Amino acid sequence: YAIKKGSKRIVVLSNDTDVLVLLLYFMEKFRRKGVIEVWQRGGIGNTTRYIPVHRIADILGKNVCGVIPAAHILTGCDCTSKIGTKHSCMKADPAKYLTRFGKSATPSESELANAEQYLVQVLQLGTPFTVMDQLRYYKYFHSVLFSELPPTSHSLRLHLLRCWYTCYV
Repeated sequence: YAIKKGSKRIVVLSNDTDVLVLLLYFMEKFRRKGVIEVWQRGGIGNTTRYIPVHRIADILGKNVCGVIPAAHILTGCDCTSKIGTKHSCMKADPAKYLTRFGKSATPSESELANAEQYLVQVLQLGTPFTVMDQLRYYKYFHSVLFSELPPTSHSLRLHLLRCWYTCYV
């Protein structure tokens, strides 16, 4: 509505990370429509702050902003389970693994394998492992608490499919 009315600066009132992710994803489209700045107001009372979405989008770049919904959904959002942290999700180079994630109705095996490899990197950056079972086996024998073991590749597949669907929708 604001864009249709010619607004060049937009402030979105929301404390939700999901909203920030969507704003980053659509920032390029907003710019094509003539928007110069997008801000997200978060917090309450003395903790109110304004997040410069346009600046964050510039820092992250088009490639990362294009896959940020997939990275967010895969590492946990309002409708999916948490795997890793948002900090580790960004350090794991999501643009390398997720360019096609959720872009079609049905995932290919290679796209699911890329997503699994991405989540392995989210949980242990720089590891040579490519599937969760390898990481799980390694962590089992290197003094990790049982409750901290990553999921099996088999159970992760259901998570990946749920995330694919969420991202596609």
